Amino acid sequence: MTETQSSPAAGVTIDGGRFVRDGKPHQLISGALHYFRVPPALWADRLQRLVAMGCNTVETYVAWNFHQPWRDRAPSFDGDRDLGAFLDLAAAAGLDVLVRPGPYICAEWEFGGLPSWLLADPAVRRGLRTSEPGYQDQVDRWFDALVPVIAERQVSREGRVIGVQVENEYGSFGNDPVHLRHLRDRLIELGIDVWLFTSDGPGRLWLQGGMIDDTLATINFGSRQESASRRSPSCERDSRRCAWNSGTAGSITSAVIITPGPATTRRPSWPACSQPAVR
Repeated sequence: MTETQSSPAAGVTIDGGRFVRDGKPHQLISGALHYFRVPPALWADRLQRLVAMGCNTVETYVAWNFHQPWRDRAPSFDGDRDLGAFLDLAAAAGLDVLVRPGPYICAEWEFGGLPSWLLADPAVRRGLRTSEPGYQDQVDRWFDALVPVIAERQVSREGRVIGVQVENEYGSFGNDPVHLRHLRDRLIELGIDVWLFTSDGPGRLWLQGGMIDDTLATINFGSRQESASRRSPSCERDSRRCAWNSGTAGSITSAVIITPGPATTRRPSWPACSQPAVR
């Protein structure tokens, strides 16, 4: 992570360990709203409720298996799967947007958003969420369809998407930086030019497994923010940090205030954790 990472347009930038907008310190007050859990007719209503709560930002996951439940059919982005329409409604409500496209999202959603048909190929099944070529090839095809929908709605293109997440809480699963770098680089290749970030639990091994160089590392404090922050090595080591508390079942969570601390350009030198065996 360089000392200054910016969106190329008038979005939210990261400068000297702070979020900045129009040259002034900016605080992201964000709530989660998962469009795939809410009927489209209620999207605008739910977004307005976020605004009424005092939020200036909405974040959402993208569930791959919701858009592409069948392998032999192209991903769908219409009807209740119209991600673009949801992002446009968020912009119309005056909200900035953080998008978390996974491909694994957890989110208390079936198979963490991965389509079940991935399991039909033994090589892909053994390599889920790793740099195994068969899995990454399927992810690349999915991103080819998905990412342009997000990219054209970034602040650099007069939209309101200000940040995009790489994978999700990866350090709780493994330690494959090749895979994480592949996902990050693929997002960039497909046009993502806003700041990218990772999100992991506050434990040292979680953070080590989920962090990648030149990408903003954030912390998911869950429902125990005070105790988690006390034991967080990121807080101890004076690095950038963010709080996340995502919702489920389509409800809007209590808003979380995201405030980065002083910046660091070095990855912590903790002992390497081994890649768990894939069975």
